[in-house]
Amino acid sequence: YTSNGIYTTSSTMVTERQLKRVVTTGIALCVILCINEININESYSQRSLSSSTTTTTDDAIMPDIYWGMSCPLEVKGFSVSSRDMGWMTDPAYLTSPIAESRESFTNRAVAARDLSLEAKTRQRVLDAINSRALISRKVVFMGDSLTRQHYISLGCLAPEQIDRHLTPFYPDRNGLFYDARMELKAGGEVFYAPTAGKVFRYNWNPPPDGPIVGGEESWLNSCQNDMPFEFDTYAYSGTNPDGSRLTERITLVPGDVVFLNAGFHEFREEGHANLLAVLDCMKKKGADKFPRFVYMTSSLQHFDTEHTLTNAAGERIKKCTNYVPENIMMKEEVQKFQDNLYIIGQDIDMTGLGNLHVGGEKTDCTHWFQPGVPDLFAALATDTIKRMVEQQEEESQRMKMTSMANQNSFVAETPEHVLFNTFVVEQTFKYVDDGFDGEEDGDADYDADDGINKDYDDDGNNKDYDDDGINKDYDDDYSDEDAEVGGEGAAPDVEEAAAVEEA
Repeated sequence: YTSNGIYTTSSTMVTERQLKRVVTTGIALCVILCINEININESYSQRSLSSSTTTTTDDAIMPDIYWGMSCPLEVKGFSVSSRDMGWMTDPAYLTSPIAESRESFTNRAVAARDLSLEAKTRQRVLDAINSRALISRKVVFMGDSLTRQHYISLGCLAPEQIDRHLTPFYPDRNGLFYDARMELKAGGEVFYAPTAGKVFRYNWNPPPDGPIVGGEESWLNSCQNDMPFEFDTYAYSGTNPDGSRLTERITLVPGDVVFLNAGFHEFREEGHANLLAVLDCMKKKGADKFPRFVYMTSSLQHFDTEHTLTNAAGERIKKCTNYVPENIMMKEEVQKFQDNLYIIGQDIDMTGLGNLHVGGEKTDCTHWFQPGVPDLFAALATDTIKRMVEQQEEESQRMKMTSMANQNSFVAETPEHVLFNTFVVEQTFKYVDDGFDGEEDGDADYDADDGINKDYDDDGNNKDYDDDGINKDYDDDYSDEDAEVGGEGAAPDVEEAAAVEEA
């Protein structure tokens, strides 16, 4: 301040009253924005399930793409909102070599969201749902926590399309969930069932209120015994006498789709072996009897293995790197399953996307920000289902065209007397279809009301014949009384008599 109360900078001069007015206005705006954000968060919290069922409404206010826990399926640890969980202000974190500013953390989350927007993931999921490709179809995601993120993305990219869902978080949305399901308004249902069919297992601790429910039925045994594939999941409502959740058995049929990934856990190789055994049995029994299996390639971790970091206590700590030269796990999966399974995800290049992992306090270089890379896999999954349906329709149309071509070939190559008989049969059915209505397209010899031939009496005798079975149109000499002597239509013996008479 100068002596006359003017605040000076290198390029402007502002009075103290003007400065106070700007500051006061700024504070007021901040208060308004904070209140507004609190109201929005409360609105979204009311729509979240926590441990119960929720139904979204058509007039729910949703952004162009989910963000900051706006979707009731989101896990806070994968959201930009995880910056508000306290670890970012922890002195131990602030003094560690991996410490990151709030601004940097937010910018990385924004970059992940922009990747999803550029790939038009939301529109692709909506296109598949609106095309009714998922109607009356069950879609199952089987895999570890990365596959869980794909399930979350599918629901969060089109939350207004969800009729109801069950997302049992442990113990709240700061935790995770292990079995989940959602019904779509357009029809169809999507499940997260990581251990369904006893194909995969993981070194997970069991959830607080009981075991992971999906893996009671062995699909290999089911296949060998010509039984359908089934798995257990939580019912949308209800509890057992001991207070635990009710479960429901789900039966998969041809036309349902299962997306699989063995994950990063120590039982990965065992999971691959189990899957190959199931696929081999399906092939022997007839793959068209079972749901369609699709393998989703593994995601890519970005741990920095070249540089060693230690904290203040001298302990080694992990660090993420932005670039990894190749996805070794994906190459391994393609080599194993390319002859047995339809594989998706090979075209998603994640080698240079290390900055889109969550990172943070736990240096998570495995899981991704959401929205982000998992959205690409979710959109790819719905693209795949939509394309499967289109291919089925194309095949049906092709078979129809082939059938028509075969009919045309039959007409071109068939003798006339055979075609005539075919025509007679077709006309016979035509009369039946017309109901003997006596019109031009029917048969005038039949009664229009009850379809009875008028040439027959009530006893079923033909009125054109006498009691001796002789046609009344002929005389005793079997001459046609309706024909002129020697005229057109006369019987052969009449023609001979006419010739004698003329001679």
